[in-house]
Amino acid sequence: MSYGVSRSVVVFDPIDKHHKVFRMNSVCYNETVHYIMTLGTEKLTWRKIQCRPLSYRDGHEGICINGVYYYFAVRTDKEYYETHVIVCFDVRSEIFKFIEVESFYNSQLMNYKGKLVAINLTYNDSGGRLHFELHTWVLEDVDEKHESSKCVNSNRVAYVGS
Repeated sequence: MSYGVSRSVVVFDPIDKHHKVFRMNSVCYNETVHYIMTLGTEKLTWRKIQCRPLSYRDGHEGICINGVYYYFAVRTDKEYYETHVIVCFDVRSEIFKFIEVESFYNSQLMNYKGKLVAINLTYNDSGGRLHFELHTWVLEDVDEKHESSKCVNSNRVAYVGS
């Protein structure tokens, strides 16, 4: 069974001062083909980039921070075990890194003071009271250790039903 999810984004390399178009094409469940084109050159051509098999998930916006484009994907190994990851695509070197995450459903990526932040707001109704949980995850170091910090804030709010 084949389906196609495609996304193209313009990303920026702050060192070489180049804009590039980064294209992800999911051609089937576990196959994503990546292409890159550097803008401002005499010959605009797409180049294919090698990457591990990923399943890019449409509906989640990526973000470019300091020359690295981050987005959510699912990586599947040979035994078809799925791992949720944040893909870190270095725009200058065109190299991929992966950070395993618990899940990214209902999450959003943000830039906070030059650091990648993932946020997730969940809530449930318990006897006329809403229970909110705001999960925040901050990537402290993308280069070597993938250090991150995680914070969960909870609050219960009573509401009046109609």
